[in-house]
Amino acid sequence: MTKFLYTLLFSVCLIGSNGLLLSPLLAAIGPDLQASLSQLSRAVAAYGAGSALAAIWLGRYLDGFGMNRALFYAMAVAGGSQILAAFTQGWISLAILQMLAGSAAGIALPSIYGLATTVAPKGKEAQTLSRVTLGWSLSLVAAVPLAAFLADAFSWRITLVMFGSLHIMMLIPLSIFRSAPTPSQTKFNLLTPFTLKGSFSIYAINFLFMGCFYGIYAFSGAHAVTGFGQSTAYAGLIALIYGLGFGAASFFANLLDRLPPNVTMPCSLLFATVVICSIVIAPSYQAFLMVFAIWGFMNHLILNLILTRISDLSATHKGATLAMYSGITYIASMVAIFGFGSLIETHGYIQIVLLAAGFQFCAFVIAMVFKKPAKV
Repeated sequence: MTKFLYTLLFSVCLIGSNGLLLSPLLAAIGPDLQASLSQLSRAVAAYGAGSALAAIWLGRYLDGFGMNRALFYAMAVAGGSQILAAFTQGWISLAILQMLAGSAAGIALPSIYGLATTVAPKGKEAQTLSRVTLGWSLSLVAAVPLAAFLADAFSWRITLVMFGSLHIMMLIPLSIFRSAPTPSQTKFNLLTPFTLKGSFSIYAINFLFMGCFYGIYAFSGAHAVTGFGQSTAYAGLIALIYGLGFGAASFFANLLDRLPPNVTMPCSLLFATVVICSIVIAPSYQAFLMVFAIWGFMNHLILNLILTRISDLSATHKGATLAMYSGITYIASMVAIFGFGSLIETHGYIQIVLLAAGFQFCAFVIAMVFKKPAKV
C-alpha cells in the first residue's frame, strides 16, 4: 500500500460513513428538529438522490476535469455540507444539505475507484481496488458505531461537525497527491457508457446486485428485533459483523487477479445467492449473524469484480464509466428500499429476502450468458 492508496482508502471510509451516518442518529435528531421519522427518512433518501443525479449527470466530465481534482473538491463539499447540517433547525434544510453531501459522494467515489485502477500495477487492478474498498469495512465497523457513541455521549450536532471536519482534514493529503494521473481530456455524452462493448450486461449485474444488497440490509435490523427478539443495540451488530466479513475478503482479493473473470463472476454470484437463501433458514440470531459475515465476504469479492470490469470498459474514460456505476448503485438502493419497504409490511422479511435472492440469481444468469468481452 502506497501513501496515495491509504489516502484513497480513508476517503472511501469517510464518504461511505456519510451515507450511513444519519440512520443511527434519527432518534436523536427527530425531537431536536421536531420532525417525524417519515420526514427525516426523506433526508436519508435525499442523500441517495443527490448521489445518483451527480454521478450520472456530472460523471461524464470527470476525465476531462481530472479525477484527482474532482475528489479534492468533492471532499470539501461533503465536509462543508455535514458541518452546515449540524446547525440546521428543520428537516427540510437538513434534507437539502444531505442531498448536497450525496452529490459530493456521487463524484468522490468514482474518482477514488478510477484513480485506484489508474495507479494500480498491470494485472493487480482487482487487488488494488480491494485494498481501497476496505474503507467501506472501516466505515461499518468503526466509523458508524463511533458516530452513534458520540451522538449518545455529546449530541448529533457535534457528531456531524466532527465527521465534517475529518473530511476537511483529508484535503491536506489529497492536495499533496493532486498530481495523480488523469487519462483523458475528452468528454462523454450522458449515455455513452452504455454504448461500450459489454457495458449493458455489467451495469445490469450492478443494478441487480446492489438492489439485492440494499433490499436485504435496510430491513435486517428491524427483523433482528421483531424476528429474533433482540434489542436495538444487538441489532446494530449486523453492520459490525457484515463489515468484518467484508474486510476479511480483502486478504483473498489477489486470487481475483489470477482467475479468469468469466469464471469468478458467475461463481461468486451463484454462491452469494445460496448464502442469501441461508438467511431465511437461520435458526438463531447467532446463525443469522454468521450468514451476514459470509455474505459480507462474498459481496466484497463481487463488488471488486464489478468495479474492475467497469474500469476496463474504457481505458481513457474510467471516470465516466465508474460514475455511471455510482449512479446506478444509488438508483438501485432507492428502488430496493422504497419497493421492498412497501412489500415488507404485507409479505414479511423472509419473502423480501427470497425476492432479493431472485435478483441475485438474475445477475448470475446475465454473468453466465454475457461473458466479459475478449481484448483484441
